[in-house]
Amino acid sequence: MGFPVALKVASPHIPYKTDVDGVALNLSGPNEVRQAFGDITARAARRRNGSFITGCMVQSMAPRNARDVMVEFRRDAQFGPLIRFGLGGVHTEVLNDWSKRLAPLTLNDAQNMVREITAYPLLRGVRGEESVDISAIEDVLLTVSQMAMDFPEIEDATIGPIMVNHDGALVVDMRVTLSPKTKPVLTNRAPHGRLTTCGHNKRTQLRRT
Repeated sequence: MGFPVALKVASPHIPYKTDVDGVALNLSGPNEVRQAFGDITARAARRRNGSFITGCMVQSMAPRNARDVMVEFRRDAQFGPLIRFGLGGVHTEVLNDWSKRLAPLTLNDAQNMVREITAYPLLRGVRGEESVDISAIEDVLLTVSQMAMDFPEIEDATIGPIMVNHDGALVVDMRVTLSPKTKPVLTNRAPHGRLTTCGHNKRTQLRRT
């Protein structure tokens, strides 16, 4: 992975890590990682007394000059998983700028979803900015669609922020809600993890972290 890295508190009881100041960025060596690990876990334990803290996740730093996008899906009892795509952060919530499709997605669906949002020109680059890797976003959409179809026990999921630049996309965070009927069984097909993608010609990966 290499340095610098980011460290984030890992706990099923802390979905929003920044609420407990549970993130450290731009750690440049082992000593900084050790110090940050102790600080983050101690701080999270104080602020969320009784929470089960498994440790910390280590991730690569987001790519430079990246735009922030996000993908969500929610399972409808009648129609199945509804996937939506938009810019990350406050932009999509304030502007309500989403594209939506029912899973399973085709490649054409994914391509249209990216291009349908009003903010699409920001992804293509304005005022001399470089375009992001659009095919990497499409790969994320297709992967999330397949995940929604393969794991019916997932009621909804938020995949984001997804940091994307000209060279690929990096999923920074992911939240999953399981059906109350789901039994807590250990499985190798756990959907949570790290997803990285660099276009249709390269393999999209979903790994447990």
